[in-house]
Amino acid sequence: MCHRCWRAAVAAGVVGSVVLFGLVDVLRPELGRYGADAVATGAASTAALAVFALVDRVTGRAGGDPAVRRRPWGGRP
Repeated sequence: MCHRCWRAAVAAGVVGSVVLFGLVDVLRPELGRYGADAVATGAASTAALAVFALVDRVTGRAGGDPAVRRRPWGGRP
């Protein structure tokens, strides 16, 4: 069975990797190794989470998965 978020996961991985390696190359001369690695990792994680959420929202199913659909007040259907 294929998970429904695989497109979002692939997009997040690609964007996160690009941001991480791009920022490390740019920031290392100014911040040094440890500072640049920390800032780049934080920025890449944030970018990956944002892309994951956006892509999952755009490519998600219209009605959601009926097996996990819940009532607005928190009860089971």
